Amino acid sequence: MLLSVHGKQLAAFTLQRTGITDMKLAGLQLIILRGSTLEVRDARKGTLRHRWTIARSIAGTALEDAQGNFAVYTAGIAIHVLRLSDGRDQVIAIEDEAEPAHADLEPTGLYYSYNTSSGTAAGRVALVPYARLAAAFATASMSK
Repeated sequence: MLLSVHGKQLAAFTLQRTGITDMKLAGLQLIILRGSTLEVRDARKGTLRHRWTIARSIAGTALEDAQGNFAVYTAGIAIHVLRLSDGRDQVIAIEDEAEPAHADLEPTGLYYSYNTSSGTAAGRVALVPYARLAAAFATASMSK
């Protein structure tokens, strides 16, 4: 059952819970991390729209956030941005990256944080503006 912040029922449907490790609500889409797949479901009916295979890591995979047509997840320390409409997946290229790495999608863009493996000030926070994030999927790669 999906509830509003005020406790009003928005939708009710049944999901097979096996293997679900995380889920995020992004507008009218429910994004579910299940094993090595990311499911995109209609949040009103629960119907499956897409199922995309994602990168895996021995260090673990985590669904960080979803917003609009994008989801962001980590596979180990690699930060991935996946376009929900077609499953295209890009890794953010970060020099000297070390763990932990986390990310958050907001209307203004993608915020991400990570440590560096060298230097005295290890922690870093960066922003990829939403327009640049969308444009990166029209080109070959994304970097900070």
